Amino acid sequence: MHHNFISPATGGESHLSIQTHGGLEGMEVRVNRGGPESVTGTLVASLNDVLVLKLPNGTVVYFNLEHVKSVTPLVNQNRTRAGAVHALFPPWLTFRGVLESFGHRFVQINQGGPEKVEGILAGVTGNAVTLVSGKEVIRIAIHHIRSVNLLTAQRKNGTSGR
Repeated sequence: MHHNFISPATGGESHLSIQTHGGLEGMEVRVNRGGPESVTGTLVASLNDVLVLKLPNGTVVYFNLEHVKSVTPLVNQNRTRAGAVHALFPPWLTFRGVLESFGHRFVQINQGGPEKVEGILAGVTGNAVTLVSGKEVIRIAIHHIRSVNLLTAQRKNGTSGR
């Protein structure tokens, strides 16, 4: 049983601190226990305030650790070599940095529920992002974004079969 991988944040922070040296990277985990933001995949990296998860379909999702309630290793799962991917992420990676790097690209903000939205991330200004979704221009406070991932051109054009 794995008890020592997740610890409360220190220094007044409100999010989890993932102890990467303990060995969750490369393991199959469930992020959050239930609800629309509950996702299962391989933990690729956890740096600063961002957790990187690779879903079984290959999508890479970046979680704002401020909104991650739990990370549960799935029992009887073998480690993959995904931990080696961690080297691709700079040690200073932050959730805001991920959002900035996704500028002018088609993204999905949040994994489900009423706050899930897809569109072109027009930019990051101050403490908010501007997203163009259809004919709407939406400003979303970064603090309220739970996760973000890039969407493929296939999904953008509505040919994903959903």
